[in-house]
Amino acid sequence: MKTIVSVFLYVIICSIQIYAVSAEEINLNAKAAVIMDAESGKILYEKSKDQKMPNASTTKILTCLYILKHCDLDQMAEVSKNAAMQPKVRLGVREGEKYKVKDLLYGLMLESYNDCAVVLAEHAEGSVEKFEKLIPVARKYGAMFILLPLSEAGLPKDIDEKKEIIHTILERAYEFGLTKDDVVVDGLVATIGANRNAAKETMETISYCKNDIGVATACGLSNISFGLPERMFVNSSFMSIAISHGLTMAIANPSQDLLMHSMFAADLLMNKPESDTRYINRVTGRKLSVLSGDIDASQVTAQAGNTASASDIDSDVPKDDKLFEAVVKGRSKKIEELVREALDNGADAQSIIDKSLIPAITHVGKLFDKQIYYLPQLISSAETMELGIGVLEPVLAQNKDKEPLGTIVMATVEHDIHDIGKNLVVLMLKNYGYDVIDLGKDVPAETIIEAAKEHNADIIGLSALMTTTMMEMKKVVNLVKENNMDTLVIIGGAVITQGFADEIGADGYSEDAQNAVEVIGKLLAERDKNK
Repeated sequence: MKTIVSVFLYVIICSIQIYAVSAEEINLNAKAAVIMDAESGKILYEKSKDQKMPNASTTKILTCLYILKHCDLDQMAEVSKNAAMQPKVRLGVREGEKYKVKDLLYGLMLESYNDCAVVLAEHAEGSVEKFEKLIPVARKYGAMFILLPLSEAGLPKDIDEKKEIIHTILERAYEFGLTKDDVVVDGLVATIGANRNAAKETMETISYCKNDIGVATACGLSNISFGLPERMFVNSSFMSIAISHGLTMAIANPSQDLLMHSMFAADLLMNKPESDTRYINRVTGRKLSVLSGDIDASQVTAQAGNTASASDIDSDVPKDDKLFEAVVKGRSKKIEELVREALDNGADAQSIIDKSLIPAITHVGKLFDKQIYYLPQLISSAETMELGIGVLEPVLAQNKDKEPLGTIVMATVEHDIHDIGKNLVVLMLKNYGYDVIDLGKDVPAETIIEAAKEHNADIIGLSALMTTTMMEMKKVVNLVKENNMDTLVIIGGAVITQGFADEIGADGYSEDAQNAVEVIGKLLAERDKNK
């Protein structure tokens, strides 16, 4: 019979030293600490003793709670071969040894020892095979069933054995009425310091569960880096790779910024729903928009070198306009319903566009320009507006009784694949009553000229995002002149300036979508006046 004394030995040694030093003189790097006399239980020193700290493992917490409820703490628990073979972190118990339940609990909760957890679990239920007692309970109360791929023989020796264990337990769980949605497979993370293939083996397990059998997975992140310096870098990298393999959830400390930022970034890279805005909000500490006082615009524009005040940005925000808010916040799932609701309540289709949708996308443009919004939010708002207009187009077609204001050919120039800005301009022009032929992106100058001739275009609109493609605009301008066309050319894009427009002989320059509508309107009015 053995008893656990290592926990108290450290306390006794420290307590001898503490009498020579006042509490005020102690400077610990630890966030919190408690030094207790082993015999009396008297606290000799404390630092943030009441501060709540996250536990290392949810599974171990549940094990602890179960033991406290169902077991005698003074009973002796015998170590099985399975328990003795558990991976690090472990106490180092040996097969056949016996320990008091309460001592094993100390090892479980203070040091998160894996072998202590298994000894206690087997003591409580007789053997791992008796998990069948717990499955009906999980089903009755709708609890998740966490599947650890372990057998009586201990850790699986390879991925094939691990798969076999998973299948065996899953089959029994299904027999009791559980479904795939009720099961979470633990990735069984070992420490990379002791097993250099630990991460790869976990990834294989996660991929297999996701792609082959369709069940959720979980893992404790901290095990992977045990015994290594700067563990957070290892943990965050491990989690990102695990997410790419299909990890569903992780046991982690949400107060660690590097870890949490990495998780949101990994979701973004994996194109999970709404991951772009979640990432932006996470790393910037901002909410989605400046609507309703969500953020103070005057405080978030400094990084862009702007002097905009909150009133500058909020001046065009209407009150209680659900359509406006839906576009600004990129609520694509809600916009169509809101548009139909507005139509049912008697709103005019063109009025919805002019008073809600266009002002909303213009507002988003301001937020993007001030670096309050980022590219994913801009795209999300544009897509939301497009969905709303899609509902209105059939109504507008029925009521359309006037000629278009003009015909415009739009294109992103050759070798440039960026078309977000161009698409916004197209949307705006269409809804102001122009007939727009959108040629798309990476369009050769010759193709643009042919389309302009075919459609007898009044305006050619060109977009470019990269400096390397700017001169493609000059090609179009030159071809217009060479072909003696009356068509006017307006240019725009992130790298384009009024000076460049003047240099290449373009007829107009637009800084954004709203401005494009204004510039085109003035150009056509001047042309008609001079005819």
